[in-house]
Amino acid sequence: MWNHHEAVLAGLPRSSNLAEGWHNGFAGMVATPNPSIWHFLDCLKLEQDITEWKMVKQQMKESPEPRRKKWIEYDARLQALIEDYDNEEDKLDFLQRVGTLMSV
Repeated sequence: MWNHHEAVLAGLPRSSNLAEGWHNGFAGMVATPNPSIWHFLDCLKLEQDITEWKMVKQQMKESPEPRRKKWIEYDARLQALIEDYDNEEDKLDFLQRVGTLMSV
């Protein structure tokens, strides 16, 4: 967690693992643990269409999809906690509040 301290203060993403986000989205698209080869290929084709659509949007200088309100609010609460870290006397209490925030 502490390796993200500066990233949170700067408003940067806490993760650089873009593959994890893609994998979660693709797994949701496949929606079955053992897809047939035909279903899997259909999902790959759909993913290719989505990727090409995003590339066209980017070339047209359209703004990216907005972040979900839930994550914007989560980031704001986490940043407020992190900004108050230096003023915190009870570090264990601070860590418990961060843990509570992360479990929500």
